[in-house]
Amino acid sequence: MEYWSTIEDDNLINVDKMAFFLQSEFSNSEADQIWSAEYFKWKLGSHNPAGKGYISLATVDDRVVGSISLTKKRILINGEEYLGAEIGDSYTSISIRRRGRPFHLSPFNDNPKSYLNRSIFGRLVSDVRRRAEIDGVSIIYGSPNANSYTGYIKNLNFFDLEWCVNTLFMRPSLGYFVKRYPSLEFISPLFRGIESFLIKIHKSIHSRIFNRGIIYKYSMPPESMINDLWDRLKPAIGFSLVRDSTYWRYRYTNHPLAEYSFLSLYENNILVGIVVTRLYSIGDGKNIVSIAEWMCESRIGFGSILIEIVNYYRDFDIYYFNFWTGISSQEAKAARRNMFFSSKRIPIIFADTEQVRSLLANEFEMKIYLGSTDNV
Repeated sequence: MEYWSTIEDDNLINVDKMAFFLQSEFSNSEADQIWSAEYFKWKLGSHNPAGKGYISLATVDDRVVGSISLTKKRILINGEEYLGAEIGDSYTSISIRRRGRPFHLSPFNDNPKSYLNRSIFGRLVSDVRRRAEIDGVSIIYGSPNANSYTGYIKNLNFFDLEWCVNTLFMRPSLGYFVKRYPSLEFISPLFRGIESFLIKIHKSIHSRIFNRGIIYKYSMPPESMINDLWDRLKPAIGFSLVRDSTYWRYRYTNHPLAEYSFLSLYENNILVGIVVTRLYSIGDGKNIVSIAEWMCESRIGFGSILIEIVNYYRDFDIYYFNFWTGISSQEAKAARRNMFFSSKRIPIIFADTEQVRSLLANEFEMKIYLGSTDNV
């Protein structure tokens, strides 16, 4: 039996230990690095435009065995801006999940059999949520994996926004099938050449028919143009992060670990769209291209954007392309026409408060991208 204690680390004193714990226990050594002390300082420190975030840790003998973070976000719901936060980095060491006990019971629940006293995960989520709500963070959301989903919903007073059918779309490459069926390896050079040629032809034909006059540039656009585009596209109804130039610069160009590519779309020297992608490794020679986020005029065909991106990466050894969108959205329809398939629903959960329930009472389009979360 091991006894664990909890630490409130909003001043980021122990982020090096937290990063070591996460990297050593929950990442593939061959994959791109996911966590670092600099990463936590970036998203939870004073450089975040939304404000400093929160960390709670569980420790045994000065060794981190559990973690949780809350990253502040500027959120727009039905045209009104709120201070919100994304919950994430919720991990507990496998070695202690079933044989650990708290040194001290929760000050908010003295029942040793309660979830807050049996579960490191439960205690840490409760701790950061309480501190954030005291500070005026009114909306807390997340995209939990299968391991933590049930704990949030059944034990921690979160609810699934079930009418929001956010879905993972994927387009596998030839490399995907070669990895799954190694016997195809000997013919893969030939088929890679054919695949690259067909993508190039598809791009050429599509460019002649659709989105004529649109100029694609692989660079971040000027901040003034981003702000003009955001002002034109800012939703009056629904859920969105605040996506002005401050957001795009902080989220993508200032990220301390990941490298992103910007695709900017211009028409008559006016910015009409911005798309961010990331190429990264998940280990075992598997390279992923994630379409992290986009903000485009509605008349810009999303299919054209997908073709442009697939063409841009056609000579890379890509395992698959992916992105998130609503299952019935125009982007989903364009994805299916371009050899993407829907893989699984991505649940979006919210801390269950009266204010959140009232704000999200009506069904509307939820714009939650991969880049709206820590997942890419």
